[in-house]
Amino acid sequence: SYKSEAIEFFEKISSKYKNTPNIIYEICNEPNGGTSWSDVKSYADDVVKTIRKNSNNIIIVGTPTWSQDVDSVINNRIDDHNTMYALHFYSGTHKDNIREKAKKALDNNVPIFITEFGVSAADGNGGVYLDEADKWMEFIKENNLSFVNWSLADKDESSALLKSNTKVVSDDNLSESGKYIKNVFK
Repeated sequence: SYKSEAIEFFEKISSKYKNTPNIIYEICNEPNGGTSWSDVKSYADDVVKTIRKNSNNIIIVGTPTWSQDVDSVINNRIDDHNTMYALHFYSGTHKDNIREKAKKALDNNVPIFITEFGVSAADGNGGVYLDEADKWMEFIKENNLSFVNWSLADKDESSALLKSNTKVVSDDNLSESGKYIKNVFK
């Protein structure tokens, strides 16, 4: 674990940007590899305290299994007034089972911020899964969730919003994912 390095980093950043209201701190991206919520929480408790010395801004904490187990925090939340929990999904891989976890968390007043999602499979490829993406967009709308898409890139993969080797960002250079996401944000 790099907890001491994280504390040092977030102390420096939260001090430097303490008067900047539009900073959102995401302190733990995609815990995985058998990491439990209690492991993540132990880390997050100290990092949150460090940030709170300087800032009241939103803090987002990742949840186990690449930020899919948002329901794991229901009975053991961070003791903080402005902390949210990250949820990540890819419509080709994460379907009803992940929405059910998110709904269970929301039903227990767990605040969720979707800090990464895509309309491909979780590995960034496999085509686009727009029918399932539509289900996710409806879920997001019904539950008034904030979200961020992955990724504004021209990499040769399904999740990239731009066609491969794009030199200029334009409607003509949007990938199938890019066209879908542009429409979502309209």
